Amino acid sequence: MAPAFQSSDTGSPPAVGRTAREICEVLQSAKIAVELMGDPQARATEIADSVFALPNSLIFVERPRDVHLSVKTPASIVLIPIQEMSDLVPASDRAFLGVPDVRKAMPALLSLFDRRPAPSSGVHSTAVVAKNAALGKNVFLGPYVVIGEGAKIGAGAVIESHVSIGPGGSVGDGTRIFSGVRVYDGVHIGA
Repeated sequence: MAPAFQSSDTGSPPAVGRTAREICEVLQSAKIAVELMGDPQARATEIADSVFALPNSLIFVERPRDVHLSVKTPASIVLIPIQEMSDLVPASDRAFLGVPDVRKAMPALLSLFDRRPAPSSGVHSTAVVAKNAALGKNVFLGPYVVIGEGAKIGAGAVIESHVSIGPGGSVGDGTRIFSGVRVYDGVHIGA
């Protein structure tokens, strides 16, 4: 089964969710081929592990041998390997989305269901930024962030607490790096 991704209650208003058709459009804009089977209006408001799936959940099923189990979950949208689509007969109120590589499709969808507000821009007083590091406009650097020599942080990037970006590394525009991540020397993360 896919790794556990379950949204949590953040106190923000409930998300209205995304339809299967909208998710297909997001994947296509990320240049990921996708095939839709079932209800294009099926709606998901959260990402969940298949074990915890609810009727409003989107689940990821990476292994072909687990696809048959996904049919038994109440999830409204199921992302599966495209080669498994031909063996499915989905219920009329759900959607199956087939993609060539489920793991590569995940990043394109995770941010759709992130209900946490983005912090305002600024550099926390405990952040350490090398003199020759380049910070784009409206960057947020949280507590205890370390930005190495020659590193580049794109405009609007959010770097949460206890993150280190090694010398010569870069983070693209609008990217969010969550707490505790280490980006090693010379590693480049796109937008």
